[in-house]
Amino acid sequence: MAWIELHQALPQHRKLLALRDALQPGLSNHLLARIRSLTALSFRSPGFTLSTAAQMVGLSDCRFSRVFLQETGVPFAHYLEHLRVHAAMLMLRNTRVRLSAAAEAAGFSDSELFERSFQRRTGMEARVYRKMLLGK
Repeated sequence: MAWIELHQALPQHRKLLALRDALQPGLSNHLLARIRSLTALSFRSPGFTLSTAAQMVGLSDCRFSRVFLQETGVPFAHYLEHLRVHAAMLMLRNTRVRLSAAAEAAGFSDSELFERSFQRRTGMEARVYRKMLLGK
């Protein structure tokens, strides 16, 4: 009997949650702005992960992941990888640092992860990108 009552009350509960969210329109935008700000400050640390970011804004990993994906349309791991590859690309373009140093400075925990991520995001290896910039 209790299960049937709970099942019948569920649509009303969903309507109330939707109404609550509609009455607080800036809540998720504020949270997203905070997440992006903290990520921009911390992404270069290899220890910065979804769990770290979630703790920083006071959400569980699951809730953080869901909110980020709903608001941006991109999983947090992809966003973080994009930031790190972009930072490495800027270093390779503007400095003469070794590939491994660029990877470390961009927040990658190891060179293999950097190479895979770079190739996935750009379609080319980091060393090929560097050679292309040097005109070789």
